[in-house]
Amino acid sequence: MPSNDHTIEQIENAIATCKMTNTYKMAWLQAIIDHTVENTEDRTIDFDSLAARIFTSYEWGRDVNHGSNPATVPGIVQIVRSVGNPTDKDIKKISSILKKDVAWRFLNDINLYDLDLQARTITLHDPQLLRDNAERLTTALVKRRACVLNKWNPGLSLGEAQ
Repeated sequence: MPSNDHTIEQIENAIATCKMTNTYKMAWLQAIIDHTVENTEDRTIDFDSLAARIFTSYEWGRDVNHGSNPATVPGIVQIVRSVGNPTDKDIKKISSILKKDVAWRFLNDINLYDLDLQARTITLHDPQLLRDNAERLTTALVKRRACVLNKWNPGLSLGEAQ
């Protein structure tokens, strides 16, 4: 597993090079960054808080394939598209997907937190680094997301894709 001490450049590199079969990792990290900006005292974040952010703050366009397999719609996308306003049950479903498919996989790309799957929490190693570089990291996330969405959706132009 990678070291706990990271530079902003290493985080950007992880964003640019991580393996992706859907856009979950980008939504996951964006939710973490947004949480650190809005909750400056928190080092520990629960999955339900991140799930709620992912539900309400991330664009899950109806006509866009968010995964590498066009025959399947990723679970979070299915939940978001099927309800207008999320209930606690919807947030718990997304939280379960984060536990099962996202939180531990992201650690394979870069170790930014300690993970407690049983408690469904992460404890950030350096929330200040994320907070201080939120705009820069958000730009990198948007660029990577646009790149993979354009790849998975031929004919779609989401800008910033290279």
